[in-house]
Amino acid sequence: MDLGAGRRGVDMGPSAIRFAGLSAGLRRLGNNVKYEGNISVPIPESKTPGRGLKFHREVVKVCNSLAQHVEKIIDASAFPIVLGGDHSIAMGTV
Repeated sequence: MDLGAGRRGVDMGPSAIRFAGLSAGLRRLGNNVKYEGNISVPIPESKTPGRGLKFHREVVKVCNSLAQHVEKIIDASAFPIVLGGDHSIAMGTV
């Protein structure tokens, strides 16, 4: 997600981390890894920025969706690892 960033591109971080072998590395350490995929995040160019926090509504919507997903993972006694791009994703993670 890069809706909370001042520049485009931070949304590519999670893909780079996956490509670098995060899942394989966690498995080598003895962890059971289940890839859950991406949540839906609109691209900034598809939305009209607001004043101040440019994509406030979109960030809140994405973080609420993520929070529900994280809650289901925790309820299943698993440990979620969230890779998210900009720092605004932390609201849905925590």
